[in-house]
Amino acid sequence: MLKKTQLYCEELYKATGDMLFRMKNYKPNAKTEEELAALNREHAELRIGSAAGQASLACLDETMRVLERMRTRLLTMMENMLFTA
Repeated sequence: MLKKTQLYCEELYKATGDMLFRMKNYKPNAKTEEELAALNREHAELRIGSAAGQASLACLDETMRVLERMRTRLLTMMENMLFTA
């Protein structure tokens, strides 16, 4: 169970990083740019990969909740920018 959770967490981390990278192409406004910078910092602070191998299931669950919240916010930001363009 821990191994599957760790793999999912790593995939979610990579996918969230990809979304953060792609957001740079959307030319966000000042407010969105500030929020995006905060999300980038938060993403960079997360410890995934080899450090996650030592993590408990509870720690991985918390990391997944953070990443899922970030992904949801990024999707909302992308949708808002598309519909206002």
